Amino acid sequence: MAAASAARGGGGGGLEPPLVGLTDVQKQALARLWSTHSRDLDAPHYEGDAALGSTGSDLDDRTYRFVTRLYSFLAKCVEAHSAAGIVQRVGLGNDAKPAADDNGATSTSISDGDPSITGRRTFGFLRHLLRMREDKIHPRVMAEGRQVVQFDHEVFEAELAAFEHPQLLPEGTKPPAEYVQQYSHGSFLYHLPERALAATGCAVGLMLSELIRKGLNQGGQGPQHQQQELENIRRILDGTRYFVRFTNVYPLVRMIDIKTNLAYKFITVKGHVTKARPKRLRVVTADFQCGKCGEAFLHRFRDGRYVPPDRCPTPKCRSRNFTLCRSTARYIDVQQIRLQETQDESTTDAGRTPRQIDVEVTHELVDSCNTGDVVHVAGIVRAMNSAVA
Repeated sequence: MAAASAARGGGGGGLEPPLVGLTDVQKQALARLWSTHSRDLDAPHYEGDAALGSTGSDLDDRTYRFVTRLYSFLAKCVEAHSAAGIVQRVGLGNDAKPAADDNGATSTSISDGDPSITGRRTFGFLRHLLRMREDKIHPRVMAEGRQVVQFDHEVFEAELAAFEHPQLLPEGTKPPAEYVQQYSHGSFLYHLPERALAATGCAVGLMLSELIRKGLNQGGQGPQHQQQELENIRRILDGTRYFVRFTNVYPLVRMIDIKTNLAYKFITVKGHVTKARPKRLRVVTADFQCGKCGEAFLHRFRDGRYVPPDRCPTPKCRSRNFTLCRSTARYIDVQQIRLQETQDESTTDAGRTPRQIDVEVTHELVDSCNTGDVVHVAGIVRAMNSAVA
């Protein structure tokens, strides 16, 4: 990881964030991570999205810079805690030894540490992915599949700014509004949430894979063992997706203020749960076999709508006749809940029926609330056709 000094000029009030360079190995790892994390990215929803840098599933320059900045920040968080040796043994006596993992190696849990350490609280949200082993921080055993990482939005943005701004501005100086709008992670998350969440997940995966690679280089294993471990890392990068969940997200928007201008923006809404429908399965991908050339290919269904492919992707075929391979279908858990304005919001217009909004949750968020609960939901506002909603 090599960081250059901040560039001057351009937008952002004459400031640009620090330039972070990646090695060839890191670039290859990022390409694998992005191919996994960008599967659900749609084309730009509005013409204005392209100007903001949204180009479908491509890793454009703006997104690449955000990934490298976040990776630099997360890597610094881990490096600072590793150098300080921030370890505590939870539930162990003074004479007790740390527990051994499945491979017989000992590890201990990691504490929040000194408040002055870079990204102290952000590091706390990563602790379930890490362990202290032989006085160094290592990832826990990485497995293929879904890995959920939850950050406090306000803490994450504040500590990221505290890490980057001293490289740009004199102490105590706030960045201009143009810089915040163009380069801040909060603005990126608000305007292009799907892309920002994918970029943040890639940064987490890149940080973990780099920790493993450094551990191999320092472990003294033979070339054959290192090559085998590197192949395992590549396999994990291809099969693991880091889902980032942000809590305490701003802005908190009242239901009365949710208009079309907030479509596809990342906001928080507060409401009273009036209905929680039973969970159901939604097909997200399946293989189709071409009836002409016999080629099988993966097809993704957008927003749970069953829309078969319009033509064969094989060059010089372009057939429109397909057979669904039902055994290859992949499903996720989905639940729809209905929120109603809380009393403090609905009393502003006496005699009016409280507003309601439908919310769709997936994966581990299914069955996370019940009718009668008052909840804060952070998510993406979607415009739905009322005929098919």
